Amino acid sequence: MIVDKWENLSNLHFSKQWDDIIHAVQVLRQEKLAEGTYDLCHNAYLNIMSFLGKDTNVYEAHKKFVDIHFVIKGSERIDIAFVSDIEKAKAYNENDVYEEKKDVIFYTKKFAPHAYVFLDETNFLLAMPEDAHAPCICGKTRCGERADSEKNSELDITLEKQEENLKGIIKIPVEYLLNAC
Repeated sequence: MIVDKWENLSNLHFSKQWDDIIHAVQVLRQEKLAEGTYDLCHNAYLNIMSFLGKDTNVYEAHKKFVDIHFVIKGSERIDIAFVSDIEKAKAYNENDVYEEKKDVIFYTKKFAPHAYVFLDETNFLLAMPEDAHAPCICGKTRCGERADSEKNSELDITLEKQEENLKGIIKIPVEYLLNAC
């Protein structure tokens, strides 16, 4: 897992293909991005999606792609746990199986996060294949305020939950990160 400021993303150099993909995203990010999927290069792509912050979410993990999560509008908390710890604790249901075509496994049993990160328009999270991550959780303002004060009424929580956030997920084939191609 790597968490850093957005402007430092281009400082990561894993391979020529990686550099090409990051450059393509940097160019696209200058435009007003609408929801949808954008093909990049080297079999990488960018998903733009809106979401309403949830109180919790299930963990997901990938084998063929690394994810780079970033926020375009709003904020998001992503819970992190190691896949090996989830599997060692048998914190999954029997129907939680890896879907090769979609390159995803969802771990639907509750599992306490080892860490979490708040994302806003200034930073990113790079999730490796060993990093299970639960995205689209309520943003920093809502979660931070609840932690600082128990004064939130049900109405306040409901209204804040309805704020729409916009995020991007860059999907990069793992070989461009782990191998110098």
